[in-house]
Amino acid sequence: MTIRKNAFSVIERVFERHGATALDTPVFELRETLMGKYGEDSKLIYDLADQGGELCSLRYDLTVPFARFIAMNGLTSLKSYQIAKVYRRDNPSKGRYREFYQCDFDIAGPSEKMAPDFEVVRILTELLEELEIGDFEVKLNHRKLLDGMMQICGVPPEKFRTICSSIDKLDKQPFEQIRKEMVEEKGLTAETADRIVTFVKEKGHPLTLLSKLKQEGSAFLENAGSVDALNDLEILFNALDKSKRLDKVVFDFSLARGLDYYTGVIFEAVFKGGSQLLLVANMIT
Repeated sequence: MTIRKNAFSVIERVFERHGATALDTPVFELRETLMGKYGEDSKLIYDLADQGGELCSLRYDLTVPFARFIAMNGLTSLKSYQIAKVYRRDNPSKGRYREFYQCDFDIAGPSEKMAPDFEVVRILTELLEELEIGDFEVKLNHRKLLDGMMQICGVPPEKFRTICSSIDKLDKQPFEQIRKEMVEEKGLTAETADRIVTFVKEKGHPLTLLSKLKQEGSAFLENAGSVDALNDLEILFNALDKSKRLDKVVFDFSLARGLDYYTGVIFEAVFKGGSQLLLVANMIT
């Protein structure tokens, strides 16, 4: 508890330094508010017993409650943070729990293009440095770029999200196992699965890999969504470079994130060597 308290005090200090106010939401939400927001992971939501009234479930994360709070109160903009417990009806592996804390920093409302993404990535790197818990890197990708990759590889549009969910397991399972899942369980052809592996192996310095993807003849330049993503990433990478934060970032095509509501930049911080601690964030448009 002492370690947790000290960590939370550092996190709160950084969040408040960047202008966020504290937010608290109920531990349970209306079931209809939560269902359909998490794709395949919706099966991990804890449903509460029917008390003869409204059907409720324990919150799966802090993002949907934040969005519900914004909509319910008719807010047009808000910068807030929330540190609270969330729940997953899972059979957790080592280091994962059914009840655990999330620390959310959320920005809602109009802003300059890519400014919130830049601020959140910057906050993430500041947090990890001030917590002084080891060397780390921030893996980063863009969901529109992933969708473009799916289209280039021949994945049917209705399978984009479920294939993203498979790709997201690459940090825990070998590709052959993921390939088997995509072909035998999710109905992709072997050729399509093999095309995907050629892309998800791409990883490197953000500006270097971005330049490669924007070269003349790149298949991504023929996809409107991918072009938008590449332009977004160019703005983000240049901003991070100017703020001396780009050295912590790795452009990683294998990063997918499985939840359906991820629509833009996605990233997670992984500690180098030894045990890993994962911090995930996303932007929702």
